[in-house]
Amino acid sequence: MQNTPIALPVGELRPALAGLGKVIPRTARLPVLGAVKIIRSPEGRVTLTGTDLDSYITATLDQPSPGEPQSVILPLADLVRIVKTLPNSVSLHLGTTPEADACISYPVGSQQITVRVSTFPDDEFPTVPFIEADGIPLEDGFRESLLNALQCSSNDQTRYVLQGAYVDVSDRHGHHVVGTDGRHLYAANSFQLPIAKSVIIPARKFLAWRPFQTDGSWSLSVKPASPASESEQAWIRIASQRWSIITTLIDGTFPNYRQVIPDPSAFKTEIEFGEEGAAAQRDVIVKLPGDGLPNQPMTIHVEDRKCSVYGSVPEAHPPESISVTAQKISGPDITITVNRDYVAKALRFGLTRVQFIDEMSAIRFSRDGRQLVAMPLRTSTPAPCTPQAPAEPTNNPAPSEPQPESTMTETNGHTNGASPHINGAPRSTTPVPPATEKPAIEAAIEKLDGFKATFREALVGLTELTTLLKQSVREQKAGEKEIHQVRQTLRSLQSVKI
Repeated sequence: MQNTPIALPVGELRPALAGLGKVIPRTARLPVLGAVKIIRSPEGRVTLTGTDLDSYITATLDQPSPGEPQSVILPLADLVRIVKTLPNSVSLHLGTTPEADACISYPVGSQQITVRVSTFPDDEFPTVPFIEADGIPLEDGFRESLLNALQCSSNDQTRYVLQGAYVDVSDRHGHHVVGTDGRHLYAANSFQLPIAKSVIIPARKFLAWRPFQTDGSWSLSVKPASPASESEQAWIRIASQRWSIITTLIDGTFPNYRQVIPDPSAFKTEIEFGEEGAAAQRDVIVKLPGDGLPNQPMTIHVEDRKCSVYGSVPEAHPPESISVTAQKISGPDITITVNRDYVAKALRFGLTRVQFIDEMSAIRFSRDGRQLVAMPLRTSTPAPCTPQAPAEPTNNPAPSEPQPESTMTETNGHTNGASPHINGAPRSTTPVPPATEKPAIEAAIEKLDGFKATFREALVGLTELTTLLKQSVREQKAGEKEIHQVRQTLRSLQSVKI
């Protein structure tokens, strides 16, 4: 008896395959990992699942397909190749043959085309982890903060524990969501989740996929690792209306993020943007010159309750600045350089308050319990001119490129209200006076001359070493020749008869 074909509307199948492509590897270690498992439940609900063994993504189609329960495992590439030529208004009909192959039928004009596709045995597809716990509905604020934290996580393969968002439930008064790469940190609080233990959610590509983010409300459920089995991993399931992702949790101890968040009382200068002002500043940042420099530097200059920004461009003497409109500016004057990507990200997150301690301390962007802390860049860039004033003649040397950003420390020790540390040592809050430096081009030429002298010395040394080695070879050959002559003389003496 032949099973009823499974109906797959192309209008739903196309985005489902796009989402599954976020987890199914293009070059799979096992051929079955490049496939999609299509299941029809007894109720006629159709689901499609793909995996890379670390994550399992499942898409549920809205339109049911009545029929007996059935599962078919097809290569993703074959489905994509068929679907991309078809309009959204048609449907595929998936059946099986006695030879265990799949038959896919679809209309082309007024005709019906049927193609055969090789399938995989059902037992070769990895078993999807079962999470018994019910899903916990997530409020929109938590979902937004989780996505923001994932954008601030690290992509450094050597810092595995930072490649995700930390959901900290240790504080009973308010749970936190944190993400950091060691140079900037995002943190949000005031959440309450019924989770017994803090977890680190990995930054999976699928979580950043826009159709999943906008597919209704999210729910979350956790399956902790079994204490009786060291090999059994902890899993987390995040589900929307049509989608779900089950992925492994990151196993490790997250750094003590609290010690790099400055004490609010330490801030001296503050800029308050409105929502419209924050959107305008994002456009300003995009247009700033110097975006091709290392660390993407931009300088924020506050003077006489006015703010301006400029790109650190070595060719500008002084660099051209752009006025910034803010609702409120308070505190002493300050000039500080920071990675513009961090500023743009904070404004995109809706963080409209910017606070400064001094030129060498962390900058804090905040709003409604959410904050982003970023370390400044160390640079010898000269102070900018005000936008209205004409540029004065200057003999100052060209500013050098900013040095790499300092890395936030990652220890587990707590500091009560302390400012961030750099490289594990307490950082002084006293501004460092700018040192007199040579122009960058002269310093570069001097270094180049030094390199040349070093190379010349190395070449001379190599030449002398080569000469000594050649002499040693000649001496060895001469010694071997003398030994050979002595041996011949001994043989001739042995042949003499008295």
